[in-house]
Amino acid sequence: MSILKMKKLFGFLCATVLVCSCTNDYTVFSQSEVVTHSSDLVVQLTELNDSLMATEKIASRGITYSEAYSYTKIAYKDIKGAYKLGKIGLKIGRFLGPEGAAAGAVIGGLIGGAGYSYIEYNKCKTRAIDSIASPLQVTQAYVSVLELDTSYVDHTPTQITLNFPTINKDAQYMGAKHNLILQKLLDNDLSLSPINQYLTQDEIYIISSKEFEESYYVGLENENNNYEADEDVSDVVMCLYLEIFQKYPDKADDVEFITNKYIELVSASNELTTEEKDIIYSALSVAASSYEYWENNLK
Repeated sequence: MSILKMKKLFGFLCATVLVCSCTNDYTVFSQSEVVTHSSDLVVQLTELNDSLMATEKIASRGITYSEAYSYTKIAYKDIKGAYKLGKIGLKIGRFLGPEGAAAGAVIGGLIGGAGYSYIEYNKCKTRAIDSIASPLQVTQAYVSVLELDTSYVDHTPTQITLNFPTINKDAQYMGAKHNLILQKLLDNDLSLSPINQYLTQDEIYIISSKEFEESYYVGLENENNNYEADEDVSDVVMCLYLEIFQKYPDKADDVEFITNKYIELVSASNELTTEEKDIIYSALSVAASSYEYWENNLK
C-alpha cells in the first residue's frame, strides 16, 4: 500500500471516531456509526489535530483541564448551534432562491448559536435544564440588537484576529452579532417591536418555518444522545475543529492559531462549496468571539 493511501486510510479511521464522538459529554466515543471519507482535507485536518495534541504543552498537562476549558465548554455549544442551524437555514432558504439561501445561513447561524449558548450557560450556572430560549425569543433579542444600529466592527474580538480569505461581512461579523444577541438574552432585553420591521420576508419565513423550529429543538435533544453522523465533509471538518477546540487551547492565542489554521486549509480546499465554506467561516467567527466573551465574563 502506498504512503498516500495509508494516510487516507488513517484519515478515514480518525474521521470515523471523531464524527461519532461529538456528544454532549465531549469525550464519549461511539462505534454505532461508521463513516469514512476519501477526503484530503479530512486527512490534513486530522494530521493537524494529531500534531497539536502531541505537543509538549498537552503532554505536560496530563489529564487535567486548563482554565480555558471552562470557556471552550460553553463556546462549544455556540459553535455547534451556529453551524447546525446555519445549515438548516441555508437548506430552507434555497427554496427562496440564492438570496434566500444566503439569508437563511446567516439568520439560522445567529439564532442557533446564541440560543444554544444561552441554554448551556444556564445549565452550567444553575444545573437546570428548563432555561430554554425559543427561536422567537432569540429573534426578539436579535431585533433588539438591530434597533441599536451599532457598528459590528466595534464588537469583534480584541485578542483574536482571524484571517478570512475573502471579504465576507456576514461571516466576518457573525461572531460580533452572536455576542451582542447573547448579551441581550442574558439581560432579558428582548424587543417588543414587530419583527417584520427589521427582518426581511425571507428571514421571517425561514425562522418561522416548522422545519427550522423542529430542528432547533431536536438539536437540543440530540445533545444528550450520540451525534448523528453523516458523510458530509463539512460536518467532519467541524467535528474535527470542535474536538481540537475543546482540548488544545490554554489561552486566546491558541484559539487564534487553531482557527486560522482551519481557515487556511478550508479555503485552499476544492472539496467544499462556497456555501459550505461560508457556513464554516461563520461558525469559526462565532468560536473566536464566543471564547473571548466567556473569558471576559465567566469569572
